[in-house]
Amino acid sequence: MDYNRINQSLKELRQKQQKLDEPTGITYVKGLKQAILGPDEMAKVNSIVVLAKAMEFLPRSDPIFALFDSQLFAYLLDAASLPHTANESMKAVLRILLTFLWGILPETRSPTMYDPLLWNLCDNRPFFESLAAKLADQDIRLALSMVDFVSQLLYRTVELKNAEIMLSEVRCMTDAHFFDTVSMLPYDFKARLDSFAALRKSSQLVLRYLSASSLSSEPFPALINECVIAMTRMMSECGSGRNGTAGPSAANSDYSKVGLPESAAADPQNYIQQHFSPVAAIDLICMLKNPNMTFKKNFSEHTMFAGEATYFPLLKFAVGITELLSHMDTVKYSNFNLIFSYFNGDLYYSFMSSALKFWMASKAEQDDFGHIMTLLETLVAYCDSMLRTESFSSVTDQVISLKYSQIKKFQLEKLRLVKAAAWSESMGSFNGAIGKQVMDFVKNQRFLELSKGSWVYVQNPLDESPAVSGKPVYYFLVLSSNNKSLIYREFIRKHAHAPNIDKDGIVIEFKDVAKIDSKPMTEKIDAENMINVSSRLNVSRIEIYTKDGNLFSFYVDSLGQLYSWLDGLKMLLNDNSALSDDTMYQIDALTKIRTDIQLIDLADRQELKFGDVKHDSLQLESLAASHFYYE
Repeated sequence: MDYNRINQSLKELRQKQQKLDEPTGITYVKGLKQAILGPDEMAKVNSIVVLAKAMEFLPRSDPIFALFDSQLFAYLLDAASLPHTANESMKAVLRILLTFLWGILPETRSPTMYDPLLWNLCDNRPFFESLAAKLADQDIRLALSMVDFVSQLLYRTVELKNAEIMLSEVRCMTDAHFFDTVSMLPYDFKARLDSFAALRKSSQLVLRYLSASSLSSEPFPALINECVIAMTRMMSECGSGRNGTAGPSAANSDYSKVGLPESAAADPQNYIQQHFSPVAAIDLICMLKNPNMTFKKNFSEHTMFAGEATYFPLLKFAVGITELLSHMDTVKYSNFNLIFSYFNGDLYYSFMSSALKFWMASKAEQDDFGHIMTLLETLVAYCDSMLRTESFSSVTDQVISLKYSQIKKFQLEKLRLVKAAAWSESMGSFNGAIGKQVMDFVKNQRFLELSKGSWVYVQNPLDESPAVSGKPVYYFLVLSSNNKSLIYREFIRKHAHAPNIDKDGIVIEFKDVAKIDSKPMTEKIDAENMINVSSRLNVSRIEIYTKDGNLFSFYVDSLGQLYSWLDGLKMLLNDNSALSDDTMYQIDALTKIRTDIQLIDLADRQELKFGDVKHDSLQLESLAASHFYYE
């Protein structure tokens, strides 16, 4: 019976809402199977589509289920792995596979009932590569079928607890970058995949099983040698063998250059067996095979100049990064909800590249491993913040190019926000004390500048009228030793050294001052090409009004002098309003630095006993009283 007649029969059954009886079902499956295994390509493709339709009409039957054997699945998987397989053909194959995995066809169940499909999927990398490639088409129905299939496949594999099949499937998916590709899909598209949550759950079950397995038990020991081979090849490519020469074999590689102590460097296989899980081994192998040369170039540069104490501990980071990404808290980092952080070669590679980059930039030594891992934990938060607006592929690219200084800045800002939030209820008086101390500090700076004195002009230096011989041109101004008055004296010329005018200078008591003001005297030059002496000066007139109506004024020719005298004199009068932008910037910057550094010494709120508010206030008061900025 050909596929056309079967297809017509299925249409009639759908209209009648009936199922096939067992004999007819056997006849249909046999006929379609024969066409699928036959030489006619057109009949093969059409028969696959019709068989997919027939799956929902087949009754429970052991004889029918037995027809779905290893040979049939081999042909179906090959058909789905062809480079130009149509989306409809791929959907049909997935529908057949998924119905088989649901276990709704056989009447009698057995532990080996799924073996014909599962063993065909083992080491079938082309099929999983085809799945990953088809995901890029963003066909929602096809994507749903693929996610459903992989989810059910992983559930069945975990249910059977067959470690060999499980390892093979995970290796195929990581090599094909399946989970990377799912993660790269647009967020709104992934949100429409109803079975995404099921895929995450089934993949986490596999992750948990492999993480708890030992590399010493079958079938995992082969991963140990594969790790060593991949690592040796990488070291050879980077010229990190013994004596800095490249070599093709492990015997020519110095494993101390991947951070192993001398005792472990002699037997890296044993180190890997003792410290690695199968998941960590798979991640490392996948990373070392990555065609991206960023890590290898940096590693080669690093080993040229590093010593025994500073070699990058590759194997320790391999385990640490796997643990970090495998236990991602998607409640805390909610933007990872639609991202697979495990079995994700692209994400793992970007984190390993960053670890090496941070290690080199910080000139870290072996004891600093924990500090760099803390930075990688901060990198998770950085990625989470980026994922709010950026695509997954864009984030991994930016992580690889991220500088050490940038992640440190992000880490400090994150720490500041955490501490500020934890202590927000008790920060009122603390901020007030810090603000007062910073203002006092800036005042002291200004007073110190004014107490040294400076030369200013009697008249506007921009005036073009000729100077009268013997007429004073300069004032020397200085703050009195008790900070209560301003002393000045006229001079015809500047002296090389600051004169002492305490006895013969004119005194203006600050208690008699009513107002201090300034006026800019320099005209703005609009023409860009007009350059003259006047345009290079910033001349301002500072006016001091006394309570009895007198006015004393002088001129300064730089912004530095203006800020020192105008702001300094205002502060002496306790007038902190309308201070210059320069002085306010200094005050704000010092306040922020002082607050941030002091908060680092505070415990997190959750570290304190419930209701210990008095202790909070006392701790803040002691910090505020420490006068940190003077030390």
